[in-house]
Amino acid sequence: MLKNTAFILLTLIAAASSSCRKTSIPQEEATVGISFNASVENNQTGLQAKSIVEDADGMERFTIWGWYSPQDANSTVFGGVQVDNDGGLWSYGEPRYWLHGRTYDFFAVYPDAGTLAQSGAGVACTEDGAVTVRDFDARSGHDLMTACSLDMSGDSPRPVPLDFSHRLTCVSFYVQRGSLWEADDIVTLEAASLSPVSVKGTLGYDAVSGQASWSDTAAEGFTMDGPVELASGSGGEYIFSREVDGSLFLLPQDIGAVRISVTYSSRKYVEQVRTASLTTTTIVRWEEGRRYTYTLTLQPDMIVFSGLQADRWGETSTGGGITVQ
Repeated sequence: MLKNTAFILLTLIAAASSSCRKTSIPQEEATVGISFNASVENNQTGLQAKSIVEDADGMERFTIWGWYSPQDANSTVFGGVQVDNDGGLWSYGEPRYWLHGRTYDFFAVYPDAGTLAQSGAGVACTEDGAVTVRDFDARSGHDLMTACSLDMSGDSPRPVPLDFSHRLTCVSFYVQRGSLWEADDIVTLEAASLSPVSVKGTLGYDAVSGQASWSDTAAEGFTMDGPVELASGSGGEYIFSREVDGSLFLLPQDIGAVRISVTYSSRKYVEQVRTASLTTTTIVRWEEGRRYTYTLTLQPDMIVFSGLQADRWGETSTGGGITVQ
């Protein structure tokens, strides 16, 4: 009887030992949960448009992917998981833990996959950091951004830093009355159009190299809503956008073919139509992460483009001026 009891006891001990060896995450390793710390590059914008994300507080949620190496059956840590802003803390569903001896890579896209899907776009990410956002339409008003953190060690757990970078360009047009009009004359901006500008396409972003490109792009035109009167002493108006500061999201693009056309008149001057290119000696392309402000000053016989500014989401430089006669 003692022999049988000893045999059974040894069998149970062996089984328990075998079970421990098969556990993929040893208990002593699964103690520190993976958390995130999000930020936005060049966040001192001073912009008023609600659609422009100035800092992480303006982000409701993003989608995260993450893998570790050496690879095993559990190396996909995040497979397109939604991360929510919970009062400044970032939370997700089932907890994930740092593992000793593993090296982690993380990739993120804002807005989240669900929000992108509502506007007809799709998003995917591969283990080597190739992010694809298909059929993205900049007219949806979303400030498309990406972020990554590479080569994070599971031996030194800390919040994953995600510094989001803007992948769109932002343009605004401000029209004002010039000083050459007679004081009692009322100037009317009858119409304005902007075309052709790229508004839709597929983003391909290599998170490792930091290179981004757009393919399958589609160009459209914009027109202003209704006539605008510019009386003496009155302020100007932003056109082409309903945002407070006229912000218009577009794909990064060369602007050699882009034209703006303005039709205006006054009580004392007949209707005039002026068309202009938007290139200057310093601005030939609308770059990602930059905001361009064009100020159009209407005069009786010409339009002056002055104070062209190219802001790196908060850093200002002057880009020259254009006079159209």
